[in-house]
Amino acid sequence: MRLMVVAALGGQLAQAAKLAERCGADIVYADGVAEAIKQLSIGSRADVVLIDVHLAITDLEKALKNDPHSLPLIACGPSAAVGIARHAIHAGASEYLPLPAGVDDVAELIAALASDDRAVLRHGTSSMH
Repeated sequence: MRLMVVAALGGQLAQAAKLAERCGADIVYADGVAEAIKQLSIGSRADVVLIDVHLAITDLEKALKNDPHSLPLIACGPSAAVGIARHAIHAGASEYLPLPAGVDDVAELIAALASDDRAVLRHGTSSMH
């Protein structure tokens, strides 16, 4: 599993990425949406994109939608921010991972993505379609 993490280094999402790495994921970092789009356009591989909820999710979602190998986009942000999570889903994220994420949440997310079984994403992430 290869994750692209779109966020400033050092925040809670970077910590979640480190947990994902311990669970066996390969991590590619981009410090913003423009950098993520650039990396993907020049051939960086990823199976899923984790993005800080405060970044331009809509811009990244549009870029990913035009890619023939469309990637799942998971917004990550504060656990108590239901309104922010709902906004992220409406902006194009397929899931929302509350932060700070525990090892179990990250392991569950990776297992679900590896098996492409979105039903497994229950307490660690929440889909608000």
